[in-house]
Order: sequence, then structure tokens, then C-alpha cells
Amino acid sequence: MRHYVMCIDCHESDPTCIVWSAGELTNHLCALCTCPRGHKTVSSLMHHVPDVLYLSAVRAFKSGCYSESVLSFTAAFERTCELFFKAFSLKHGLTLEQTGSMWKELKNQSERQYGAFCLAYCITTHRPWRTDTKMVEFRNSVVHKGYIATKSETEVYAQYVTENLDRVIDCLNAHFDKECREIYFHTKKSIRPSIEKIMKANPGSKFSATGQPSLLRWNHPNRESMSFSDVIKRSDELDTKFPH
Repeated sequence: MRHYVMCIDCHESDPTCIVWSAGELTNHLCALCTCPRGHKTVSSLMHHVPDVLYLSAVRAFKSGCYSESVLSFTAAFERTCELFFKAFSLKHGLTLEQTGSMWKELKNQSERQYGAFCLAYCITTHRPWRTDTKMVEFRNSVVHKGYIATKSETEVYAQYVTENLDRVIDCLNAHFDKECREIYFHTKKSIRPSIEKIMKANPGSKFSATGQPSLLRWNHPNRESMSFSDVIKRSDELDTKFPH
């Protein structure tokens, strides 16, 4: 995914000038970005993975890549379920190592992952997680059968995923804030060697821990539920301020 960060060298030379560096975001949520003057910045995003996947889904939707958007919306929800299960496990006495080892047994089996999430959610909220079978069938058609999604179909699915993410994020913030932070910092620590390797291969590069506005206002205090149309409006507003 294309990623932009303010060039540190250019800003140090002229604090009144903002020059953007561009690069490609990796699976580690970091990017080697280069500005038009050749300065390099290694940017590390300060976000949970599903937050970035959701942003990718919205960008794909706005560019007219609807099937690709469905794939990213699906991935955003699945990775949120993973975060929920891991935070739940930490809350109930498991270590990060034990939680990671357990998840390896589920890593390549989405149905088992979903079952683990449903159980953890029900224990936490005392309410069962409900699934819309029509949305599941649509997702499976796109993901597994190569179905080409239309804009209207994708909008319906995006609204469904957005509503589900709203519920899970509210639950995470209410019950597992400490555990989510622990998982976040553990993840950042684990990718530090990769970032150091990039910087070593690019002498003179600067490091930037970068935060982008979360479309779902993930960690905002007193966050309110958002519809997909609200998300698109917010995305349009942010596009006028930041390159994309």
C-alpha cells in the first residue's frame, strides 16, 4: 500500500515547508519513503494491523476496485478477531508467548479462528455473536470463487463490516485496553530488527514513528459508532489534508 510521511530533512531545513516522502508499506507496517529531493525516511505506523487494512479497503473502494475492497474489509475484520482473542487470552492469564503459540494452531484455519473469537466475545459480553449468512455467502463468492463485486454490493458489505468492527472495537476499548497496548508494543519490539536492517542499508535515513488519523477513530475517547457513509466522508476530508 502506498504510504506518505513528512520529510524530516526538508522540515529541519525549512520548518515552514512540508515536503512529502512516498514509499510502499510492508507487512511490518513500515515503509522506506523518499522525498523529491532524495531524502529517505523510514516510517513505522503506530496502528494495529486491522486499522490499516480497513484504510486499504476504503481506498480500494474509492478507486473502484470493489472485489479488492471486499478482500481487505474481510481481512480487517479477521485480524480484529485475532486481536480480540489474543487480548482476551492475556486478560485470562496467558502470556504473550502462550497466546502466540495457541494462535499458530489456528493461523491457517479461518473457521477455527472465528469460533475462538465467538467464544471469547460471548464470555466477555454474555451475548452471542450474530452472523449474517447472506454477507458470508457474498464474501465467500468474492474470496473463493472469483465473483466480481459491484459498487452497490460492496457498499452493503462495507456497512456490515463497519458495524461489526464498531462493536468489537468498543468491546476492546472497554475490556481489553491494557492488553491491546501490551500486544501493540510487543509487535513493535518484534519488528525492530527489520527496521534497523532497512536503516543500515540506507545510510543517512531518518526514523519516524508515524500516526495517521484512524477512519474508525479506533482509540478516540468517547468514540461514537460510524456508518460506512460517515467513514467515506471522513476519508474525503482527510484526503484534502494528506496525500493518498
